[in-house]
Amino acid sequence: GFESYFGVDVPNFPPYTWFENDRVVEIPSVQKPDEQYGHPGASIPGWSLEKMVPEFTRRAVDYIESQSATEKPFFLYLPLTSPHSPVVPNEEFKGKSGIGNYGDFVCEVDWVVGQVDAALESSGLSDDTLVIFTSDNGPESRTHDEEGAYQRYRNHQHYSMGELRGVKRDLWEGGHRVPFIAKWPREVSVGATCDQLISLSDFMATCAEMSGATLIDGEAEDSVSILKLLRGEQDASPREFAVHHSCNGRFAVRRGDWVYIDYPTGEDNWNGMGEPDWYKEERGYVSHAYPAELFNLGDDPAERRNRYADEPELVVEMKELLLKIQGTSISTPSTLGDELLTE
Repeated sequence: GFESYFGVDVPNFPPYTWFENDRVVEIPSVQKPDEQYGHPGASIPGWSLEKMVPEFTRRAVDYIESQSATEKPFFLYLPLTSPHSPVVPNEEFKGKSGIGNYGDFVCEVDWVVGQVDAALESSGLSDDTLVIFTSDNGPESRTHDEEGAYQRYRNHQHYSMGELRGVKRDLWEGGHRVPFIAKWPREVSVGATCDQLISLSDFMATCAEMSGATLIDGEAEDSVSILKLLRGEQDASPREFAVHHSCNGRFAVRRGDWVYIDYPTGEDNWNGMGEPDWYKEERGYVSHAYPAELFNLGDDPAERRNRYADEPELVVEMKELLLKIQGTSISTPSTLGDELLTE
């Protein structure tokens, strides 16, 4: 669907080479060196992990500058390989953060944003361009080349997930709630904030409304336009709920301030890298014997207090909502409610 493309397949998977449009720039002819991060496989000679982010940035800046002489709107999608593994900050960013290689890599991401913003300004496109900066998930628990969110706190006293609970792949908020920053000088007020529920899937409907495109039945059925939120025109979210999906196939549903996790825990425990005991003690997390979890994120964003037993009717309601979304239903909701009331 794009007029042009440049990038890599996946940064830690073969083939290790550049792709431009529908071709590889250079045919991989050797095997990736064992000492280089990533899964074994075909590579071009001299492949450099460090060159990816600067090259993506250069290409993005060049494209923006090429649009300055035209009046045609454009859509630029710049998904970075950072700060995903391989964590390979370039030399000028090493030591910048004070919290290790990962923090330095985040500093390099900040530089990328600055380069894109500067290109828009110098090209005279900034006032009319909507720029959105966001992420697809929370921090990693640990990788082969990086200490991960839990150990980072022990080493540097920094929590990448902030006050939230959970990491990438988890159903807890730390796995799904991400930064969402918008700049649109003619539309978005400087310093404005919005705490309404949105999803990254809402990009499709939002772009359609912005461009005047019509989505037909079956297209972007999970997407709702957030254009009014961006313009500060609406106090309530147009999105009634959002579904969370863990790496291991479990689900949760968020509605308003409430989130219902349809499992005894929101932890994915990917490759046995779940919450360490010292972390639970540090954060005040205690175990429970309930079959699911219910949290009010308005007064408990860290998800410390499971309200499952306190709100049995709401549990049934949220469970029914999730099942309805999944295309099934509770056969005897009143019985379920009785079971909840007697827990």
